[in-house]
Amino acid sequence: MRIMDSHVHLVKSIAGTGEEGELRAVGDGSGRAVYATGSVIQLIPPCFHAD
Repeated sequence: MRIMDSHVHLVKSIAGTGEEGELRAVGDGSGRAVYATGSVIQLIPPCFHAD
């Protein structure tokens, strides 16, 4: 018998801290987030968001 880990992460808003300080959503529905340093990352893969 295989053990499967199945779960979902529901994200209402992107806000927190990361390796470069404060992290906030870019706000254009792209799944990207921006650190306080100004660097932008793709936090949620494009195939996983619709809004």
